[in-house]
Amino acid sequence: MPFLGKSQTNTYRKELTVVTDNDAYVSMIRDQYYSNGILLNYKFLNDSIALFRSKSIKKQFTEIQFGHNIYTPEEYREFNLAELDRPYAGWIFGGLHYNVVKHKSFLKLKINAGVIGPKAMGDKFQKNWHKIFGFDQPNGWETQIQNEFNVNVGIDHSFLIAEDALSTERFEIFCNNSLTLGNGFSNISTGLTFRAGKANPIEESNLFGSKIGNGKSFDKVEFYFFYKPAVAFILYDATVQGGLFEHTSIVTFTPNRFVFGNELGLSFSYKQVSMEYSVFLKTAEISKNQAQFYGRILLAYRFRQ
Repeated sequence: MPFLGKSQTNTYRKELTVVTDNDAYVSMIRDQYYSNGILLNYKFLNDSIALFRSKSIKKQFTEIQFGHNIYTPEEYREFNLAELDRPYAGWIFGGLHYNVVKHKSFLKLKINAGVIGPKAMGDKFQKNWHKIFGFDQPNGWETQIQNEFNVNVGIDHSFLIAEDALSTERFEIFCNNSLTLGNGFSNISTGLTFRAGKANPIEESNLFGSKIGNGKSFDKVEFYFFYKPAVAFILYDATVQGGLFEHTSIVTFTPNRFVFGNELGLSFSYKQVSMEYSVFLKTAEISKNQAQFYGRILLAYRFRQ
């Protein structure tokens, strides 16, 4: 008999999420490195067909993703090959993720596939975006990383290591670990998540995107602060090094092997809606460039089947 979990006829079983990253969300004068990203994410509960069967599992759900990222050097207005501190690159991709939520831990299994190179149309997207909003046009996209199809698989695991839960407020610390392997991206990372405020248990919270479905906290306002410091060991990054199997890219670099990152943000959820704003600060990904600073906006809406 398949694992049925806690299915209810009124459960908001599906969710559509839009995530957009841009350095303009923190500074109108910065447009460099990871310049822009957009992610569309469709989730649905796996009640009748679940990969894992255990009484300790609170929720299982699948995500289908489509995304597009743009990477540029610091100086994109006046092209000088000798002064480029990062390759131009575009990445267009799709993904399939499977999530398992327990009361104090979260597991994500993921596979992404896409193209890094001119077929990702990063140059067209950025030029049209700058034209619409009156920004300076970029120069140098002809030197971008060349086309290569990539497949990347990974696993993310987070678990609670400390908590202080009161009747209306919650303070928690989670340990986060991640592994990604592929010809586009290969890296290992570890870090912490600090969360404080009016927060639900993780199986009914937006912290790991598991707000989908009805629960005891569905009608409660969730509003909390979070901070995520992390360190990543970079094995491979095709947006910096070029494709693993293509060797025609004009501009490539060796990435810094260790990159330290920080994410600081606020999250709000109520019934069917979640909203989130956060700021990222990451150390230089290449010895020639500077730290990265950008913002993220997340909007999610849950609906019935």
